[in-house]
Amino acid sequence: MGGDQAGSIRLPSSYVGCYGLKPTYGLIPYTGIAGLVPSIDYTGPMAHNVDDIATMLTVLAGWDGLDPRMSPESPLREHVTDYKAKLASIVESDSTLKVGVISESLTSPGTSADVAEVVSSAARKHFTAVGARVSEVSIAMHLLGPGIWTAASRNHMAGLVVGGRIPDMLTHNLPHFTPRWPPDQEMYDTFTHFNPAVVNVIFGETFLKE
Repeated sequence: MGGDQAGSIRLPSSYVGCYGLKPTYGLIPYTGIAGLVPSIDYTGPMAHNVDDIATMLTVLAGWDGLDPRMSPESPLREHVTDYKAKLASIVESDSTLKVGVISESLTSPGTSADVAEVVSSAARKHFTAVGARVSEVSIAMHLLGPGIWTAASRNHMAGLVVGGRIPDMLTHNLPHFTPRWPPDQEMYDTFTHFNPAVVNVIFGETFLKE
């Protein structure tokens, strides 16, 4: 299992050669997991093959009555799709699976041209080999993704992640968690040593609010 707010299911999976799925928001309950910001909290399976991903998705998905991230679109447990069976039916059917590669994802700022070429070539090679049709799809808003993500989350992320503030959409916080907020020097030194990104989050919220 992984938690994904900005790629932390998909990227680690790609680094170690396994599969990772970031599901539709609210499909899998986030109950009991340390959240980042409720509006961008996702959890999903990681496995050695796609069949196992599908099996895990069927087991994990469905409304649990506890997680307010879920919505009326979240299926009840008895209505969750048998994803492994659905995957098998697609493979066995004569219908052609369509796979879209977002063209802006290959040219966004900071993207290596070499990496973009490897990703594009691998998608066409491997998906085509199993009978899928691969094509590039343009979604212009994709280039605004980092800005939208920052505006939607960074102005209150530190208070939620480090400060222990209960998010507006939740009714409870994590048990047995008593952070010192504002952070004192000891917390700052600890974060700086083990995870400097947390310090960046704290400063980011402070500057954005000011």
